[in-house]
Amino acid sequence: MKALSEINDISILDSIQTSEKAFTDTLNTSIKELDLEIELFKEQANGEVVESFQISLDGKPYSELSGGNRALLQLKMALAFVKKLGLSFILLDEAGTISQKNFDLLKKECEGLQVLICRATPFKIPKK
Repeated sequence: MKALSEINDISILDSIQTSEKAFTDTLNTSIKELDLEIELFKEQANGEVVESFQISLDGKPYSELSGGNRALLQLKMALAFVKKLGLSFILLDEAGTISQKNFDLLKKECEGLQVLICRATPFKIPKK
């Protein structure tokens, strides 16, 4: 698949951008109740629309979130797709970096679903 910047035919480019905007709008409508926002395209100062990807939780970009809030965002994204696709199962890996408080929030978000949360529990080997 070509990047948008590699397509020269204006009508094709307009059609792709219109479809992508519709997809972005549909996606954002689906996840709005989860306090998530996704930006797939950005309009530059010169009016040109360029590809972008930014996902935010409660208005805060992913790159600025703590580890626990990143996991919460990832879970909320999974929940959005589960609801939209009519699925009933979620697998969340690497939950070991999440504080107990955020871990409890994650479990609460998953009520009513089958969820497998992988979380390594620290252990100590007894000294001899």
